[in-house]
Amino acid sequence: MTQFAGTQATAGTPTASQSAYRVEVIDQPKALSVERCNVLSQEFTDLSVKASGGRDWSSYVPGRVGWANYYQTEGARPQDYDRMVLVYAGNELAHFIALNVFWLDDKHPILWIHIAITDPKHQGAGILTLSSTALLSADWLKTVAPTTYAIFRTPNPIVYEAMKAFCLDHLSSGDLKVSTWYPQITEDGQLKPVPEDVRAMAAKLAKTLSPECEWDAEAFVIRGYFKKFGPLYSNTVQFPCRIVGTRDYFAKNVHLDTQDGLLVIFVMNTNAG
Repeated sequence: MTQFAGTQATAGTPTASQSAYRVEVIDQPKALSVERCNVLSQEFTDLSVKASGGRDWSSYVPGRVGWANYYQTEGARPQDYDRMVLVYAGNELAHFIALNVFWLDDKHPILWIHIAITDPKHQGAGILTLSSTALLSADWLKTVAPTTYAIFRTPNPIVYEAMKAFCLDHLSSGDLKVSTWYPQITEDGQLKPVPEDVRAMAAKLAKTLSPECEWDAEAFVIRGYFKKFGPLYSNTVQFPCRIVGTRDYFAKNVHLDTQDGLLVIFVMNTNAG
């Protein structure tokens, strides 16, 4: 176990690069002060523009306006989340991730990873895996349900691969076990077959999360899910994913010009084994 100052313990042993970061777990974002929420909204906006604005992010006005509006919208404000993890490099916010809990129906408790943003200069350091481990701690998950379904939407193949790494790391864990995830992208850039019950669940999720957007069931993509906030992602932004099949799948099926996102689901169990 690794303890970071002023935070809960995070599972696992961080790499040398990960140990340079400070992790803050916020169990009750709704209890944050107005002043802290205002600071976080500005930090979230600044970081999101860096991550989505491409090489000229500092002058990408549509992104700055869109993200500022996004983090002032009910449901996306810092105080609207149910659980949040912040990762700092010194005094600078390098990454944040947050979720909401809801029940899709009486069988599916959902952990909606609503947002996960990393400063591009800190990508590759493993901090998304670090933050996900803190966010989805087994002790906290036990307070939700024995089996939970974590979900997220992303236009970024690097995020997909990082969360896949989290799943693989927990396939045989004791306290927290990821039993499977969908969709799984093959080495040649295709989707492995998805069970019909999972496809039905995904369609219901897409309609719940993004009722105004098209659900591309074949590709597992929600079309235009950020469109109402304008072009948040610049056409010049690049996601240098090293996994060829994943990179090719996103290039073919997830389009930044229409603000698309791949829907990802992974199934977790506490007290597994």
